[in-house]
Amino acid sequence: MIIDPSLSTLRVRIQGEHPPELLVELQDDERSRTFIQQVMKAKQQVEVKGSVPGKMEPGVCAHLKRSGPAPHRRVARPAVNASKNLLEGHANSSAGETPSRTAGSGDPSVSLVTDFGFENHFNHALKVEEQKNRQNQTIGQREAPPPPVPPLPPRKGPYVPSTASGAGAPPRDRPPPIQTPTPVRQECSHGAERSSAWADSPVTHTLRQATYSSQAGLREGVLKYRLAKKEKDYVDIHNFRFFAGTWNVNGQSPDCTLAPWLCCDAEPPDVYALGFQELDLSTEAFFYMDSSKEQLWIDAVERSLHPKAKYKRARIIRLVGMMLVVFVKKEHVSHIREVAAECVGTGLMNKMVRLFVTDMPVVRRERKHSARPSFCLFRFVSFSVRVMRTARARVCARVCVRACMCVQGNKGGVAVRFVFHNTSFCVVNSHLAAHVEDFERRNQDYKDICARMTFNLMEHPPLSIVKHDVVIWLGDLNYRLCMYDAAMVKKLIAEKQLRLLQEYDQLNMQRQSKRAFTDFMEGEINFIPTYKYDAKSDRWDSSGKCRVPAWCDRVLWRGSNVKQLSYRSHMGLQTSDHKPVSAIFSIGVNLLSCSALFMMLTKEPPTHVKMVNDSRYKKVFEELVRDMDRMENDFLPSLSLTRREFTFENVKFRQLQRQSFLITNDGQVPCSFAFIPKLNDSQYCKAWLRADPSEGLLDPNLPVFSVTRSAFLSDETMEISLEVYVSKDSVTLLNSGADKIEDILVLHLDRGKDYFVTVSGTYLPSCFGTSLETLCHVKKPIREVPVTELIDLENSRMNFLVDCGVTEDRPLKIPKEVWLLVNHLFTKACQQEDLFQTPGLQEELQSIIDCLDTSIPDSIPGCNHSVAEALLIFLEALPEPVVCYELYQRCLECSHDSRLCKQLISQLPRAHRNVFRYLMAFLRELLKHSIYNNLTANLIATLFASLLIRPPQLTGRQMPNDRQRANDFILGFLMGSEED
Repeated sequence: MIIDPSLSTLRVRIQGEHPPELLVELQDDERSRTFIQQVMKAKQQVEVKGSVPGKMEPGVCAHLKRSGPAPHRRVARPAVNASKNLLEGHANSSAGETPSRTAGSGDPSVSLVTDFGFENHFNHALKVEEQKNRQNQTIGQREAPPPPVPPLPPRKGPYVPSTASGAGAPPRDRPPPIQTPTPVRQECSHGAERSSAWADSPVTHTLRQATYSSQAGLREGVLKYRLAKKEKDYVDIHNFRFFAGTWNVNGQSPDCTLAPWLCCDAEPPDVYALGFQELDLSTEAFFYMDSSKEQLWIDAVERSLHPKAKYKRARIIRLVGMMLVVFVKKEHVSHIREVAAECVGTGLMNKMVRLFVTDMPVVRRERKHSARPSFCLFRFVSFSVRVMRTARARVCARVCVRACMCVQGNKGGVAVRFVFHNTSFCVVNSHLAAHVEDFERRNQDYKDICARMTFNLMEHPPLSIVKHDVVIWLGDLNYRLCMYDAAMVKKLIAEKQLRLLQEYDQLNMQRQSKRAFTDFMEGEINFIPTYKYDAKSDRWDSSGKCRVPAWCDRVLWRGSNVKQLSYRSHMGLQTSDHKPVSAIFSIGVNLLSCSALFMMLTKEPPTHVKMVNDSRYKKVFEELVRDMDRMENDFLPSLSLTRREFTFENVKFRQLQRQSFLITNDGQVPCSFAFIPKLNDSQYCKAWLRADPSEGLLDPNLPVFSVTRSAFLSDETMEISLEVYVSKDSVTLLNSGADKIEDILVLHLDRGKDYFVTVSGTYLPSCFGTSLETLCHVKKPIREVPVTELIDLENSRMNFLVDCGVTEDRPLKIPKEVWLLVNHLFTKACQQEDLFQTPGLQEELQSIIDCLDTSIPDSIPGCNHSVAEALLIFLEALPEPVVCYELYQRCLECSHDSRLCKQLISQLPRAHRNVFRYLMAFLRELLKHSIYNNLTANLIATLFASLLIRPPQLTGRQMPNDRQRANDFILGFLMGSEED
C-alpha cells in the first residue's frame, strides 16, 4: 500500500505475476485530512528513530503468504516500520500496558490505526510474519494436512462469464488448479465481452511452473481432493432453520410492525435472508449512493426480528431499489466466514448509462460519514447532477431518470454469499422485467444475472451463483398469469381454484420448458396471489389499469439437504401494492470437528479446542497416504482421448458452437492435466476458442467429480468441451483474413507426456467487424463476396481513407447495412417507447445479423428494440470507430468549440464523415419525438459517444474527464442546427 499525501491518493498493489493495482482518491473532508496528517506524523517519527525496516511485506494478507514464487519488490518502507512499531505497541498493551492516545503522546502510528480501525489488518500482517518464520524452520516429520472443506461445488475459474453468447448460453466455469499459486484478487468486470474474458486464460508459462514444478505441492493437492471425496467419513450434518422473505414495498416507508412477517413462527430461525424491491423510487435514489428509506426499513426489520433470539447483521447490499440483508443468530456468528456481496443490473448491452443534466450550476450534496460504506450505483461511470430551475428542466430530469432506471438499477439482482460452518450459501434477491407479455425478457434477465454475477474472494477464484451448495433465489420475479381476464381470475381465486390458476403461471411454464430456473425448486403455493392490491388495503387493484392478480413474489431454491417447512404470504401487511412472502427451510449443514476446522482456518495445530472427530479424519488421511505412496512408486499417469481432431463448420459472429470429447485415466495413479501455452505464447488458445474445463484431476478406478459440472461421471472419465465463439474482439481479424479458425491445443500431464488436439473450421464473414471503407465498396451481401476479394479490400483499406474520384465503380456513400438499420428505426421506431434503453432479444439479434450478412432485405426481422441494439453492436464492433483513432485526442480538445468540431468532422475519411453526419441527422430526428420515446440529448450523447469516439487501444481505459468531453462533442451536434 502506497500513500501519497501530496496527491491525496492511496495506491494498493497485490502480489502476483500480473498484480492488479487500485488507485483510490481520498475525499477532501476532515476525516481524510486527519488520516493524512497521522500518516505524515508516523512517517516523520520513523525517520527520526532511524529504525531498521522490518522483514514483513506491507499489505499482504496471511492467505497470500504461501510457499512458491519469490517475494516481490517491497514498497512503502515507512508504512512497514510504522506497522512494526504498532505491533510492538500492541504486544506491550496485551501484557498489561495501556498506550496513551492523547494528542502529542504515544506513537502516532498507534493513533492512526486505532482512530481508523486498522487493527485487524496489522494483526493479520503479524500472523503473516510468524507464518513465514515457521515455514523457514526445518520440519522433522510430515504431519497430516488440515482437512478440506467438504465439497463446496468446484470453484469457478479466473475468467469473467459471458454476456454475449445469447439467451440460451449457460454460465462458464473453470476448475481450480491442482496446486494454487499465490492468489491474486480478481477484479469484477460486470457486463464484460466474452472474448475479453476468454483472453484471460488460466494457464500461462509462469503459472504452469508454479503449479507443477513442485511435487510436494501436487501431492498435497491430490490428498485434499481425495479427502474431499471421503468427507462422509469424518463430517457430521446438522439441520438449521433459514427464513427467506421477499417484499416489493413500492417506495413506501414502514408504517407498522413487521412482526406478522418476521416472527410468525414459535421457533426462531437461525438465519434471516430478507429481500426488498422498489425500496426507494425517488429521483434522489438514482443519483446518490445512500437512501433515507434504507435505514428506515433496516430499523423496522431489526425491531421485528424474533424475540426469542439475538441476531447480528452479517451483510447488506443495495442497488437502488433492490436491497438484501442477512441476519444471523449471535451464537452462529463465529461460524460465518467468506462473506461477499455483489450486484448485477440488467439492461441494454449490459452497460451502465451515464446521465448528465448540464443546464445549471452544480450543487454539491453534503453527507455525513457513515460507518458502513454505502454502495454506489454508478461504480464505473462519472455522474453529474445539476440544479433544474425550470419546469421544462425538471420534466427532462424525470425522463432521464426513468431511462436510467430502465438501463441500470431498477431491474437486476443483488446477492450475498457466505460459508456457514462448512456449507456454502448464496442468496439472490432479484427484480425482473415487468409486463405480462415480457416473459422472455424476464428469462433473459435471469440468465444475465446467472452469467454475470461473480463473487471475488482473495482466497478463491471467482465464484458464480450456481457454484454453491445451497442457493436461495427470492424477489419480485414479475412472472404473471397467462390470463387476461381479471374478473375471471378473481372469480377463480374466490372459489379457491389456485391449482387451476397455477397451470397458467408463467414461471411454472418457463421452468417446465427449461427456459429459466431449470434447476430450482419451489414449494407448493397455497396462498392467493400477492399482486396487485390497492395500497393500504386488501382490495384488488381498482385503478384504470386493473392489473390481473399474479404470484409475482416467489422464493425458490436449489441444493441438497434442503427441506421447505412452510411457504406463505402475509396478508395482514398493507403498506404496499404487493404482499410479503416468506419461506422457512430446514437445511442440513456440514460440520467439521472443532480442531479440524481450526487447523483449516489457521493452518496451525489446535491449542485450546477439544478434538471431536479427529480420530476418524486421521485414520482416513493415513490410509490415503499409504495408498498414494504405493501408487507413486509403481506407476506414471496416462490418458486416452476419444478425439484429437475437431472441425467447426460455418462459424458465425456471436454464435456459439460446442463440441466435446472424453478423456479417460487409463493409468493407475491420479492424473493431473492442464492445457498449456505453446512456445512463445501467453495463452493456451486463441481468443475465439476455449476449453472447459481447461485443467483438472482424474482419479483411477473410482467415480470422478467433475469440477465444472458439479456431478459425478462414471468410471475415471471426464468430458471436455471445446467452444468456439467469435466476439467483437476477434471478428475483425477473422474478417480480414489475419486469423483463421485453426489452432492446436497442448494437453499436458503432470509427470507425463503431452497430447495435441487440433481445431480447424470455416468462418463465414460478417458485416459486423468489417471496416466502413470496405463495406462502402461491397454492394452485395457480404456472404456473396469471395473471401479473397474481402481480404484484398481490407488490406487496401488505408487507400480508401481519401475521397475517391469519379470512377466506374464509385463506392457507396455509407454502408448499406447502416442505412438498413437506421432507415428501419427512422420509419418504424421514432415514437417507440424507451428506444435504445430496452435490450433486444438474443434470438432476434442473431436473425438480424444473419439477415444483413446474407441479403439486402426489404424489412429487418425483430422488434424495434432488437434493431436498435443491433445498430449499437455494429458500431461497437467496427475495427476503426466512426471518429478515427488518429483524431481521438483532437476530438476531445475541440469539444468546447462547435466550429472546431465541424472542422474536425470535415477531416474524417469519406465513409466515416458520411456515417457520422447520417447518424447525427437520425438522432436529431429522434429527439423531435422525445415525448414518446423518452430520449433526451444527454442520454443519447452518453450512449453514442462511447461507440463513435473510442480511445486507441494502446491508451487503455478512457478517463472520466475524457468521457465527459466526448459526450460534449456529440451533444454539440445533437443540439445544433440541421445544417450541421
